[in-house]
Amino acid sequence: MISDAQKDKIIQFAKKHVAENDPYHGMEHLEETARLAVELSKSEGADAEICWVAAMLHDIRKGKSGDHGTEGAIEAKKFLLEIDMDEGFAEKVKDAIHFHNKGFNGGPVERQVLWDADKLQLMNLEGFKKRMIPYWIHKLGETEGIRKSIYEYYFYKERFHTETAKREAEKNTEEMEEYFRVLRERINER
Repeated sequence: MISDAQKDKIIQFAKKHVAENDPYHGMEHLEETARLAVELSKSEGADAEICWVAAMLHDIRKGKSGDHGTEGAIEAKKFLLEIDMDEGFAEKVKDAIHFHNKGFNGGPVERQVLWDADKLQLMNLEGFKKRMIPYWIHKLGETEGIRKSIYEYYFYKERFHTETAKREAEKNTEEMEEYFRVLRERINER
């Protein structure tokens, strides 16, 4: 069980490390991912504490060189051991973080929950407009950013691991399809 002191240290560590991330991968994203991870963990039989910690730490290396999942997993485990978290617990958090930005089949349910929680927030109009579109437009420019955003939506939607996330992603399909039609018209007018 995570103590309140450990929880506070995890939050402070996350804040410090995501301060230099782009605006789409800061504390707000970590907190939303953690909320969704805990929610998914309940219906999927995952350890909610592992899911919460992994979600809070999953993007601590996002703006740095190297693979942020791999590098972040190593750094997160080291940090968790420093604050006296159990080795087995820290290893499970490391596994989830390592795989959150990679393709995989199966594996521990906590790994699946983190991957799904990280992407699920993009499967509705609000999240898509708030994070997906601006992120890719910032990286690629408007036309290519819109194309990439729509591609990523379908890419993620087809790859959810948990049954709960799959059901949630389906809920907004009609609304999203209509929005994509408008976006495609916008970029085709250029």
